[in-house]
Amino acid sequence: MYVYKNTSPFQILIKALLLSALLLFNPFASAQLPESEPLQQARKLQQNSQYEDLISYLVDAIENGELRERERLIGIDMLVRAYLYRGDIQQAKERNNQLKLEALHTEDELYTGRALLNDGEIVQTQGKHLDAISFFKQALSQYKKAGNSKFVANALLEISSSFGHINQNIEALSFAEQSLALGEEIEDLTTIANAYNSIGMLHDNMGNLSQALEAHMKTIELDRQRGDIDELATSYFNVASIYKKMEDYKQARFFTLEALSLDLPGNNPDFLGHDYNMLAELDLAINDPESALKNAKQAEHFFNVTKADGHLGLVYNNLARIHLKLKDIEQARSYIERAQKINENVGQSKHLIQSLLIKAEILMAQAQYQDALTLLTSVKEETIAKQNFEQIKTLFTLQSQALELAGLTEEALRSYKDFYRLKDEYERQNHTSIMAQLQNQMDYLQKEHQIELLESKSAVKELQLERAKLEKKQWIAGLVLLVLLLAVIGYRERTKRKLAALEKRLLAKSVEQKNAMLAEVAHELRSPLTALKLQIESLQYNLEDDPKTAYLRLNNKIDELNKLIEDLYDLARADNGLLKLNFETLDFQDLFEEITDGYREVVEHKGLKLQTRIDVSAGELVSVDALRIKQVIANLLRNSIHYTSAPGTILCTARRIDNSIEIQLEDSAPGVSATDMQRLFERMYRADGTKEHDNQGSGLGLSICKSLIEAHNGSIVASESRLGGLKITIHLPALQQEFQKAA
Repeated sequence: MYVYKNTSPFQILIKALLLSALLLFNPFASAQLPESEPLQQARKLQQNSQYEDLISYLVDAIENGELRERERLIGIDMLVRAYLYRGDIQQAKERNNQLKLEALHTEDELYTGRALLNDGEIVQTQGKHLDAISFFKQALSQYKKAGNSKFVANALLEISSSFGHINQNIEALSFAEQSLALGEEIEDLTTIANAYNSIGMLHDNMGNLSQALEAHMKTIELDRQRGDIDELATSYFNVASIYKKMEDYKQARFFTLEALSLDLPGNNPDFLGHDYNMLAELDLAINDPESALKNAKQAEHFFNVTKADGHLGLVYNNLARIHLKLKDIEQARSYIERAQKINENVGQSKHLIQSLLIKAEILMAQAQYQDALTLLTSVKEETIAKQNFEQIKTLFTLQSQALELAGLTEEALRSYKDFYRLKDEYERQNHTSIMAQLQNQMDYLQKEHQIELLESKSAVKELQLERAKLEKKQWIAGLVLLVLLLAVIGYRERTKRKLAALEKRLLAKSVEQKNAMLAEVAHELRSPLTALKLQIESLQYNLEDDPKTAYLRLNNKIDELNKLIEDLYDLARADNGLLKLNFETLDFQDLFEEITDGYREVVEHKGLKLQTRIDVSAGELVSVDALRIKQVIANLLRNSIHYTSAPGTILCTARRIDNSIEIQLEDSAPGVSATDMQRLFERMYRADGTKEHDNQGSGLGLSICKSLIEAHNGSIVASESRLGGLKITIHLPALQQEFQKAA
């Protein structure tokens, strides 16, 4: 899928690599043919971003004839994209010509289309976006001819991306929405997720941050449904990027750490580099240059591993800003010269503009105001044309300060006025987006209520149908067994009374549950909706001193509504027996260590200590839905992280007891009162004891955990921890020893 992590330096190139990793272009996946060992090894190298090794391996495999005919096309295509990632355009062209000739020779329509798609990627890296659109449309025609809807949807997204690069965003949205409609038609979740992600990026480019956030939240839900951890991490990162633009750094850091916790077990240097670079930028935003320097160095290390020069250009921009904050002008100049050179070489105009703005800031720090003004004037027209409000704001701010320090007061005032004119236009657009999103959320709630009513009516009709079928059977039995007529009549009457009583009880229970749930939902919705109404009225009557802060508060309340709806959906599926589990037999020790190790760095980042102890034999097997068990333990770990006072301790243990596996998660103070302890797993209940409750939580997290564990035929209870906080104990059924021996 298209990702914010990869918008620098070869945005179009990297997205091609990631799309291939999602099997959007793997004909063997659809044919369900086993791949050869050489091709499997190549995919592993690609997945781990080992592009130098991948190139060397594929060149040997292709030249030595180790790949079968169709696999040979796949290998050449992977080689093209590896060269693109490395920035070797000439080699990419040569290999793509080879791909085109061999695809035509074998009359392979799909890879003929893929070669055309690669042609578009290549010219797009050179800034020839109209030529790229032409190639992508040819690929689209080829895919339609082959009759493959997934590839058609992919080509539509490529066309959308190219129009986005030339700021024809309305046209770009049209193609992205066509891809979305096609994905929904063929019911392909990956295609739908890619389309929503593209729509989110386009709204982000247009400054419609609320609509961008809404689209990416839908992507997160789809990633969860597909159980794709890597893509879920990417979606978290995308949301963090939007919150960063909204200057909500707390939310941005939260989602970045969530992405990091999911990326760490995979150890993908490209993803980890972006995570740490984002943390460095957030540290800079809150004026913590020491922490920013540490995270930026981590990012530099990971991007050096993948030899991603364009990404290093972005990191060097940040390192220059960090050293400028630290008053180390010489280091700042050194890094900005390296960043400018890299960004010029790879043709990444956005980051090149950022390099020049930082360079102007360094000149101002040296009191070279006229040189700074000359540099800012040279880049001003291009910056405004790119419509990147963050860079526009930086440019006008620096220009105004430089003019004022140079003694040109009137020019400085005119520069300030020009900026605020652009700022007012941006905020008007953002206000419209927020109101549209709020209306969408209210429409969604109303539709959900209508669905619940329809489901209740459907249940009543099913009962009536069952009763009619039973009556028919009774009449037939009565005609056949005439001698038992009186007994049959009596039985029929008793059955009718039982059915009526059962129907009455079911209806009463359904109404009772519905009323209780509606009352709870109404209670949870009242506060954010009231706050939203008051905030909107204050904006309507110009009572707000700071509209930007007001818009951020509106977004936060909308996020609360989104989280509540998501949790209610999970519980509704559990209540109606629609919660599907994908059981598989796994080594419990590996599963436990994977989950806890993935959160270790996040825990330590919060000033806490994570201790683990596992008293389970190696090779101990369990039959579970791994993704759901990870969801439960991750939820419990996040609760401990949020509610445990630093410095503190979180202890995770596991052991075998008779025919079950016992998992315990304990944390240190503060604790939970005895009264609250009994109600922790109730829906929408939050403890108000010694711990502060999370104002953004829905109060449904532990209820969802309970439903998932019980769906595994297990149990979950809460008790007081000897560490001074809360202890959650989970019991899961273990496989019998005889089965394990056989396995």
